This record gives sequence, C-alpha cells and structure tokens, in this order.
Amino acid sequence: MLGLGNEAISVLALQYFSVVDPIVRFAIENIEKENAALELRSGYGFIKIIMALHCKLFGISNVVGQFRGILLNRNVISLPLLQQNASLKQGIEEKLGLPPRPKKPLTPYFRYMVEMRPILNQKNPQMKVTDVVKIIAKEWQTVDEKVHEQLKEEYKKDMEKYAVAIQKYESLLTNEQKEDIKNAKLENKETKEKRKLKKKKMELGKPKRPNSPFLAFLTESKDKRGNMDYADWQKQIAMEWENLPEDTKLPYIEKYKKAMTAYKHEIQIWEEKMIRLGNIDIVRNEALIEPKERSSRRTVNSRKTEE
Repeated sequence: MLGLGNEAISVLALQYFSVVDPIVRFAIENIEKENAALELRSGYGFIKIIMALHCKLFGISNVVGQFRGILLNRNVISLPLLQQNASLKQGIEEKLGLPPRPKKPLTPYFRYMVEMRPILNQKNPQMKVTDVVKIIAKEWQTVDEKVHEQLKEEYKKDMEKYAVAIQKYESLLTNEQKEDIKNAKLENKETKEKRKLKKKKMELGKPKRPNSPFLAFLTESKDKRGNMDYADWQKQIAMEWENLPEDTKLPYIEKYKKAMTAYKHEIQIWEEKMIRLGNIDIVRNEALIEPKERSSRRTVNSRKTEE
C-alpha cells in the first residue's frame, strides 16, 4: 500500500492523529531524526516536509482512521466490537440520518497489534505509545510464519463477510439516498479544498482585509456584552449602529477607507509575488488580468511612441 511498510504506516498514522491529539512532538522528533538537517527545523523547509507527510497521510487515512483506538492506546474490548465502532467520527451516512456503513476489517498487522499491545502495556505501563508501535512493528517482521498465515486467513474471511455486508447495505439504499451521499462527499471535498487554500494563504502571508466600519464598532463594544448571549448582543450592537448619527459613524468609515486603500496596495504586491512563485491557485481571477490603470498607461505611452 503506497510502498509503505507497517512501521511507516503506524508512524504516519500517529502523525495524522496529531491534528487532534498531543503526539505532534513525535512527528517533529522523527523528522529531525530521519533527515538530520537544520534547515528542516525552521522556515519553509520544515513546512514542506509537514505538507509532504500530510499528502501521504491523506492517501492512507481511510485505512488507518478506524484504528485510532489501537494506535492511541485506547482500551479495546474485543475485535468485532472494535471493527464496528472503530471510527470516532460520524460517517457521511450517519450525518444524513442513515444507518452506518459497514467498517472494513482490521488488516493482519493491526490484528497483531490488538493482541500484542495489552501485553506490552502490562509489562511496561509507562512505555510511550510511539515506542509500543515501534516494538510491535519490529516484532511483526520476525513473527512466526504460522501467525502470519493465521491472521491473513482471519482477515480474508472477514473481508468476504464485509463484501457481502457492503453489498447488502448498498442494495438497501434508495437512489435518492445514494445521490445524497454523493452530494455530501462532494461538499466535504470542496470544504477540505477551501480549508487547504485558506491555510496556504495564511502560511504565505496573505494580507488581512480590514474590518468594515460596523465590525470595528462591534469590536470596540465587546466590553458591553457581559454574560449576554452572543447572538442577542450582536443584534443589540447592530441596532445601536443603525441609530448612530452620521457624524459619529464618519470616523469609522474614514478609517476603513484608509485601511482599504493600504490593503489594496498590499494585496496587489502579494498577489504579483504569488504569481511569480507559481501559486496561481491562491490569487483572485482578476489579479491574473493586467490592471486597467497599467494597461491604459501603456496605451498612452504606445500612442506617444507612434506620434
């Protein structure tokens, strides 16, 4: 699978879960250990390594996502129960009010991990999760071939049951439900892409658009909120803003205009830089078209040259 060994999959899985769990130190330690280069610990080089890892993790997340409980040292009661309730997140089907989709069975390696993890934890209760994973991955390479075959056979049988279960599940869905699932997956994909682009813009230092006059007034009024519900407080401030005299609003409006002028200049410089660096996906479409002011100037200059 993606040319990765069991230990690499385990390590990458742990790094994947570092988004929501405090294991990011493990990822950083491994990056430093494997690469042993100072440039990877700072600046853009480090960011590129992290992004590369996440690209690999995205490809295997569907496989390892359901094994979170094992990797993060959660108490596992039994294998069948784990397979049915492994994912801590609701699936798309559950969010749509449909029965949960059958889960894929554990691979032979993760079955071995389920068996060995409690034994190692009992012998060494203080051992780190990462160390447990490394030991199990190392033992898996030298484990008796009969154990390998037994676990493979169990996996094969469970995969056959899974194939029947998923086929039955799909057959019970109506065309409308299938369409809803398809649309939900597309929405999830679009949301992830938007988040990815937003993160990229932040990392590359995109200038921040200034607050509108009302938002500036809202920010200044935050001390008035107290214990009031946010929505009610926002409505109250909005009414106050509407009833403000024009001369009271004017300073906010003038400040906004000045900030917007500076912002337009900064965003233009930033987008030109991004285009030169090849980051066209994070600039506005209009930025890819030559500004009217420049084109008009060139037209005038060309006319003068002709004359």
